[in-house]
Amino acid sequence: MTPERVRWWHGAIFARHFPYDGGHFRQERAYFGVTTAGGGMRQIEGSSPDTLRRDLADVCVSFNGGVEQLGKQNASLLERTRVAGALYASILRVHPLPTGTTARASSRSRRHCGHWDYLPSNSCEMTT
Repeated sequence: MTPERVRWWHGAIFARHFPYDGGHFRQERAYFGVTTAGGGMRQIEGSSPDTLRRDLADVCVSFNGGVEQLGKQNASLLERTRVAGALYASILRVHPLPTGTTARASSRSRRHCGHWDYLPSNSCEMTT
């Protein structure tokens, strides 16, 4: 898995409905309005495009390591599904692509009461 493959998949899925964004990495800084604990609103800055690409590269390296481990053992369907599920969840967490970024950022920020960059950059670890 590579960031370029993730970008290609995003284009194959979303370019029809989002022709200017589907299949393209986010190039601009992004800012999001989030609800504070007291019910107010504040604006936070999202991860930089360079940070997003690095995080996605880390996700791919971790996934590739998980796949390599599966190849060395007689892995169950559950173990294989965990590796694929972790990849999917990690791509959603990093989300370096423009479409859907606002929804991701807002929900993550509310849940964690701050900037989503504080989350671990690698969540594709295999678990048993």
